[in-house]
Amino acid sequence: MKYFEFKFNQQSNVKKESRLKELFYIFVKKTLALFLPKANPDFDSIYEKVVIWLIEYDDVKNYSKREVGLDENRQPIVKGPYKKNLGFWVDSNMTYEDFSKFNIQEIKQSCFDDYWESFNLEQS
Repeated sequence: MKYFEFKFNQQSNVKKESRLKELFYIFVKKTLALFLPKANPDFDSIYEKVVIWLIEYDDVKNYSKREVGLDENRQPIVKGPYKKNLGFWVDSNMTYEDFSKFNIQEIKQSCFDDYWESFNLEQS
């Protein structure tokens, strides 16, 4: 296993589109949400507050096994998989090489596990 963290905020990593495109995107997203089950129903509205991601990566099977999202105060506000939430990165096909483009910093397993255990959905 590999354990690492990186800074990533959805809002700062998405270029702003024209207002018309933005409204169209919102319309399509809300329409699809009526028909498709959400992958992360408890966290979809919280992901924009995540500033730092911690990832547990299985380097033998090449996939993200677990994740924890931290807010600006380094408090855990999301994790996955968790109950009916698949996870933001866990539900992707990102490789270790893909993650390395985010300027990842290796962390200890104990650091990851401490954040994983301290997560409390009611605090989010």
